[in-house]
Amino acid sequence: MRAFRRGSPRGTATAGFPEPVDAFAVGVAEVLGDQLVGVYLHGSLALEAYDPANSDVDFLVATEHELSPDAVEALAALHERLGDRLDGSYLPRDVFRRFDPTRRRHPHIEARGGTLIVDDHGSETVIYRYVLRKCGIAVVGPAPQELIDPVDDDELRAGVRTLVDEWWRPGGGASRWFHDLPYRRYAVLTMCRMRYTLAEGDVVSKPVAAQWALSHVASQWHDLIRRAAARDECGYDETLAFVRDTVELASC
Repeated sequence: MRAFRRGSPRGTATAGFPEPVDAFAVGVAEVLGDQLVGVYLHGSLALEAYDPANSDVDFLVATEHELSPDAVEALAALHERLGDRLDGSYLPRDVFRRFDPTRRRHPHIEARGGTLIVDDHGSETVIYRYVLRKCGIAVVGPAPQELIDPVDDDELRAGVRTLVDEWWRPGGGASRWFHDLPYRRYAVLTMCRMRYTLAEGDVVSKPVAAQWALSHVASQWHDLIRRAAARDECGYDETLAFVRDTVELASC
């Protein structure tokens, strides 16, 4: 695990990372000062599946306290300068440690066109915490295991079931994106990951989950999964059917 503490030489800890990471780490430290606890990478980078052409840089930043509007505004300006590959959130230390369903609104930015806003955070952060404890990358600050409580199998599976119900069910937030081909590919591979976690109690990358799915889900979905993994056409109706089948599985 690569890490550097505040006060270490700039520009050395992030060698080999995607280009925005070094500028991001330095910029966040300059904006937040003593409010910064740590900067962490999860997602494809942590799971050793990063694709420079297609992957986002998934991050979580831990802060000492809730951020002020001025700090959020300064961070938003930072993200505008850094491009559109960064995707993540800023969580106060106690919320970073464990999911609190009563405190769900925190600064967040979506990659590829998003802006930093205070947004709702649900059970997806349980999955992020699990990945951070398992293999997350500390860019600034202590190892994530020092800041995050263990996430057991039952909590991880419950987080996936809640996420499926909140976002992927018919009429949920994901529905409005299914007309976008890249999102349909993303949806198919994400369903493979959801199924893997429900079955195995672990989180793996999309490519690994797709390979697993070809041996563990009904054969009627295999061609769709292969096409999604190859970044080929995934039809609207078949993608929606696979998502609905996964929602039904998760509700059992």
